[in-house]
Amino acid sequence: MTWWIKAWGAPGAAIATVTALFLAITIGSREIPVPALTGQAGQFVVAELVALLPAVMILQGVHRGDPRTEHTAVRSGAVRVVAWVAVWVTMVWGASAAAHLLGADSAVIEMARNTTGYVGVALLLRPVAGLKAAVAFSAAVPLVCAAAGWRTGGIAQPWAWPLHPANSVLALIQAFLLLAMGLIAVMLRPRETPG
Repeated sequence: MTWWIKAWGAPGAAIATVTALFLAITIGSREIPVPALTGQAGQFVVAELVALLPAVMILQGVHRGDPRTEHTAVRSGAVRVVAWVAVWVTMVWGASAAAHLLGADSAVIEMARNTTGYVGVALLLRPVAGLKAAVAFSAAVPLVCAAAGWRTGGIAQPWAWPLHPANSVLALIQAFLLLAMGLIAVMLRPRETPG
């Protein structure tokens, strides 16, 4: 079990989660001005971007070894990926909720929501692009949203879920829907190729 935890990069994911949570608590509510391609220029909250850190490290652990070896050993790779992602997303939400209850502002909730969505995007793109490219594409999501996701008046477009405030039910639903679709994609395609 210890070997499996190390092989799937649990220490790195834990460090990334703690680091992102610390950044969301300390500077997460700071805004970065973003030029827009359409609509009006808006603000990008730091917590919306630091959510990439735990997302990338959680996904880094997915099939770090050769998936063909797992199948040769008759191990269910899809079930392990789903379990791995579910545990980490739950831990990110638990830590963020605890920090918020202890007085941290809503940036920690945005960080947890966006981590959930970024992981979902990568898992959804994984069968088409491979895991590494899917992680890179998910890292581009906040940049695309920041550049094209603002309406006149500085309000985020409905589809630009990473830009919405922490109390946005629509953004929360979108993030969890992306995660659910990504996990379904993993289950429907259990045989993986490396990459």
